[in-house]
Amino acid sequence: PLFPGSGCFPLSPHASPVSASKAEDAAASDQLALILNLVGSPDDDEVDETVGGTSCSAVSKAARHYLRSFPGRSAADLRGLFPASSDDALNMLGDLLRFSPQRRLTVAAALAHPFLAGLP
Repeated sequence: PLFPGSGCFPLSPHASPVSASKAEDAAASDQLALILNLVGSPDDDEVDETVGGTSCSAVSKAARHYLRSFPGRSAADLRGLFPASSDDALNMLGDLLRFSPQRRLTVAAALAHPFLAGLP
């Protein structure tokens, strides 16, 4: 699996908030840490798009705090992870693996992507 994690606060029902130091300790199994290791840390606009603006519910505030508990990180080099992939494949994968759902390729855009050109 691309993201073989086992839990993620606040999405895991038995999880609880962790401090930044504990967040790194949990990186080997925390689903969000695994995702951030691949897609990189979201900017403030992506966080707002995903969990809501600053005047939001307690759950959204907890999610925002949890996101910020992880150290900033850059997106992984997809070419290094998938060296045999074409430029079009890596471009499409990068466009699909965005933190904010609003920034990911839509189905229509994915079907029109050059990587899928020529498919019946």
